[in-house]
Amino acid sequence: MNVARFLTQTAVLERRVTQDTYAGNAYAAPVTISVRWATEAHLLRGRDGGEVVSDTHLSTLAVIREGDRVTDEAGRAREVVRVRVNRGTRGTMSHYVAYLA
Repeated sequence: MNVARFLTQTAVLERRVTQDTYAGNAYAAPVTISVRWATEAHLLRGRDGGEVVSDTHLSTLAVIREGDRVTDEAGRAREVVRVRVNRGTRGTMSHYVAYLA
């Protein structure tokens, strides 16, 4: 099933191009992507054992990675802290789910 018809909302995606502890992150030019927003709390544990609560996630067909920045329709910029790849019933990639901090 093609999920594109369900992605009726938008977000602005800025892909992280560099990560620097001292100077901060640098991002590529913003692009508007089609998404479906969802509000649901998730406790996420990082590889270092740290915990983050994500109260919002989005589904999209756009390639999205941890560390990217997403701005919602209200203008709030948020970091992508976890990305999950959902697969269809035939095992092929269906869409990405990005959890936001």
